[in-house]
Amino acid sequence: MFASLSHCSASVSFSNGAGRLATACVAVTALMSCVAASLGQSTNVRRDGDRVWIEGVLQGESKRGDPFGQSLSLAMTYAGQPTDYETVMGDSGMAFIMQASKVAPLYGPDGKKVGDAPKDLGKVVGRRDVGWWPLASECAPTYVEFVGRAAGRKLRVLGSGDYPGPEGLAARYKTMHGDLVASIEQGRPVVVSGRCPCGGCFWSVAIGYDKGDPALWSLCPLGGSNTKAKRMDNYPVVAFVLGDKVEKMDRRLADREALRHAVALARDQVKMPNDYLTGQRAYALWASELRQIDPPGQARWHANVVGNLSVRRRAAVAYLEAMSRRHDEPTRAHLLRAVERYTEALDVLKTANTSRKAMTSADGREALAGLAERLARIEAEAASQLEQAAGTIR
Repeated sequence: MFASLSHCSASVSFSNGAGRLATACVAVTALMSCVAASLGQSTNVRRDGDRVWIEGVLQGESKRGDPFGQSLSLAMTYAGQPTDYETVMGDSGMAFIMQASKVAPLYGPDGKKVGDAPKDLGKVVGRRDVGWWPLASECAPTYVEFVGRAAGRKLRVLGSGDYPGPEGLAARYKTMHGDLVASIEQGRPVVVSGRCPCGGCFWSVAIGYDKGDPALWSLCPLGGSNTKAKRMDNYPVVAFVLGDKVEKMDRRLADREALRHAVALARDQVKMPNDYLTGQRAYALWASELRQIDPPGQARWHANVVGNLSVRRRAAVAYLEAMSRRHDEPTRAHLLRAVERYTEALDVLKTANTSRKAMTSADGREALAGLAERLARIEAEAASQLEQAAGTIR
């Protein structure tokens, strides 16, 4: 376990030449910091034998929400580019996405894996695990570079969102390890995908490493101020490394670009790995899957889709409300109309029945399929408002 080191301090009396002594100490401290910086080291990095870690990450209470957005927000803020969670979610497009793909594990009625879609569809008796759709990391790298530019920090993607299997993942990690270690040595937390140390999230913040295997130690992004770093029990699928500071984008122009990206996601116009869908076609695939009842998919899968959509649309509402305060009419009016649509979508999601009883009956599954189609119509209207808002920003 990585422990925080306490900082010792001493009071200084500024009499009898002590002022000159204090000034000299400050100068020496500054010189030591400069030397450390010139060596690529950071004064917030601590060492204990083979263990190296960044001190002081996650000092406040974490906000509940999407682990990816929260991880990136924490890393950016710690590095000196304060970026709130909702801004990360909106700028990246994750607040607006409905993530779905024909590529997913196939499970039989007994809950055991029987194959992979789409190659095994029709060959085995099983359904797609649609609950994995929102958790897959394929879509996360999209537009992350823009998040950095908008905040004033370079962001670099290591690895890839696709999962190459355990052997392929181990080989991929070898090519990432040097950059990951270098980032930690420089005092820059790394956002990594893979099962979080808490066991429930699929994103975390890597703040340390040692010579173990896997080498990285990370923090749960939703754990709050009492979170302790733990060794990751898997290799990260993809990682985001913070680079140097860059000039921040003009926020009004950044808003326009972010809105255009959100519209493209809503209309499935952004190319994703593994043919992931992100908008209207994703809702259609979900409805189609719900109407497959021989055998039906598990109830928890669909509950996971509903839960993740709720988390993301809450972020969309907060993001657009904040954006509306930066703009005059007619931009503000279009943004607030979009907020109304996403608020309506949240209300619809609250009515979703994903109980086992509902998901094992034709009527219950048809009701949820109809709900998915209603959400698609609402969000098509929201996308139209976002498009019009972007068109008014000059």
